[in-house]
Amino acid sequence: MVSHAREETQHFFQKLAERLKSGQVVGFRGELGAGKTTAIQAILASYGIGGGESPTFVMVRPYALRQPVRGISSIVHVDAYRLDNHRDAQTTGLTDVLADRRALVLVEWADRIQSFLPKETVWVDLRHAGEDNREVEVTWP
Repeated sequence: MVSHAREETQHFFQKLAERLKSGQVVGFRGELGAGKTTAIQAILASYGIGGGESPTFVMVRPYALRQPVRGISSIVHVDAYRLDNHRDAQTTGLTDVLADRRALVLVEWADRIQSFLPKETVWVDLRHAGEDNREVEVTWP
């Protein structure tokens, strides 16, 4: 999919959110400024959650839903930018986050810990395609 405006990208990810369910991990890959945070903010907004700033300094930011949606009782936003490898991911408590079958886990910079994520991870690749344009590719397991 090629998006030609931020609003179009947000709409795409709000529609994608309708297909997500509890226990899923969604890994976002793309260069700086490709739209990873915008995508995650759109997904959070579709669940009635505002904000969604990158949790770069805390690495993990959980959001509890008021009522479960498709079995999802919480959404966990992970920013793996500061993680260098599989070992780093283990020391941050991500093992417990990924094991929570009631959570939807959204991972920015997922390529940094790709070997740590489950093989069932849904992958979202974002690329610049011009000034306000973004290419979005979603790969389902």
